[in-house]
Amino acid sequence: MSTTRIRGGATLGAAFLACSLVACGTKPPECNDPQAVATAKEIVIAETRRALEARYARFPADVKRKLETDVVSYMNTLDVKLDEIVSNGYSSESKKNSCGGKLTVASKEGAAYSVRTGYTLQAIAEGGGKFYMEMDNAATLVAAAAQNFEVQLVDRQIREENVRKQAPAPPADPASLDAAGEFKSGEGSVRLERHSDTINFAINSAIDHHTCELKGQARLSGLVAQSGPISKDNACEVTLKFGPPGTVEIETKECSYYCGQMATGSMDATYKK
Repeated sequence: MSTTRIRGGATLGAAFLACSLVACGTKPPECNDPQAVATAKEIVIAETRRALEARYARFPADVKRKLETDVVSYMNTLDVKLDEIVSNGYSSESKKNSCGGKLTVASKEGAAYSVRTGYTLQAIAEGGGKFYMEMDNAATLVAAAAQNFEVQLVDRQIREENVRKQAPAPPADPASLDAAGEFKSGEGSVRLERHSDTINFAINSAIDHHTCELKGQARLSGLVAQSGPISKDNACEVTLKFGPPGTVEIETKECSYYCGQMATGSMDATYKK
C-alpha cells in the first residue's frame, strides 16, 4: 500500500510499504527497480485524481456524480511512464538513492506531457522493506494531466451540443397539430382550416407572372393529410406533411391543370407561419 502527499507545490512524496526481495534489506530499491517505477506511477495517478476532485468539490451533487464517473474513466486510460532512468549515487549515511529520469503522462486521445524529474528513494528507519520516494517537477505533470481532462471534457460537451443542434426536431404531436392559418414559402402561400380529421386548403404560388391556384380538402391521418383526386375531371392529388410546429410540406401530383404554363411544380415546397 502507499500514501501520497504533495510538498511545496513542486515535490511529490510516497511511503511505499510493500516488501520485495530487493527492498527487504536495509537499502532502498535501486533507481530502476520495478517497485520504484510502479510507485512513481501511483503517485502521478493519485495526485492527478486528487487535483481533479479538489477542483470540483464545490459543484452541485448531481454534477459531481457525473464528473466522478468521467474522472474514473479518464484515470483508467492514463498511461504513465518513468524511463531514461539514471542513478546519481547512493548515500549510506541517509540510506538514500538519488535518481533521475523522464516522467511521461499520455492520454488515449494522444495528448502527452513529459518532464525531467529527479527523485530519491530512502529506506525508512523501521525497515521492513519500507521506503520513501520523492519526485521533483511531478506536480507540473499532474497539473498538465488535470488540465487535459478539462479540455477533453469541454471538447466532448461541444461535440454533444453540435450533435444535438444537428438532430432533426421532433415531429409535431397530432393532438396539438398546428394546421390552421396561413403558411408561406417564397412566392407561395397556403391557408389551412382544420375540421376534426379533415383539412381544407387553398394554395397559391407563382413563378414570375405565372401562378397556381388550388383548393381542396385532405383527410388527416397522424401527421399527414392526403386529398385524393381533387375532382372527377383530373387526377390531381395533394399531400400535406406536418413537421415541427408551424411548418407543413406540400407535395402535388399531376396538378398542372391548376397552374400557369411556367408555374407547374411551384406549389411543392415547405411552408412556414
